[in-house]
Amino acid sequence: MHFFVADISLINGNVHGCKKTPNPNVLLELGYAVNKIGWERVICVFNKIFGTINDLPFDLRNRRVLTYETINDKENEKKKLISTFRLILEENYNRALFSNELMDYYNGDIYLSMFRLIMDNSKVLQGYNKHTSTLSTVSLILNYSYDNIREKLSSKKVLGFQIFKILKNYVNC
Repeated sequence: MHFFVADISLINGNVHGCKKTPNPNVLLELGYAVNKIGWERVICVFNKIFGTINDLPFDLRNRRVLTYETINDKENEKKKLISTFRLILEENYNRALFSNELMDYYNGDIYLSMFRLIMDNSKVLQGYNKHTSTLSTVSLILNYSYDNIREKLSSKKVLGFQIFKILKNYVNC
């Protein structure tokens, strides 16, 4: 299980006349992390010596941001920050596990449904005799153009339920 910690403290908080901003490299990495693991597994930290939360870009202000201040009693601040990190990680660990389990379940279900749909379409487009459940069949079906599909379907008589069943198993021919 991965968590991402980003120090979004301002890098130019003490410079007058400049727009205050966090380190651009950190923001780039933060965006990548959010895309890959989601906000629920991202922890942002901010040193109040360099500015206020309101100095942050608007889309970071309302995220979970741990603040600290290193001007006085650095050792005590460090202990508080470690304690807070530990608490957040413990609280979010089980939630993140459940979230991963749920996503894996739904992704597997979606992929299986898509595969079945492709295989069913393969039966109609290629015919039951030529149908095989292979990776090359999936690739072939996914690469058919609209014109390929139209051409293949125009020469066939297809009943609505034929996609799922072989007709001769149900009707005396």
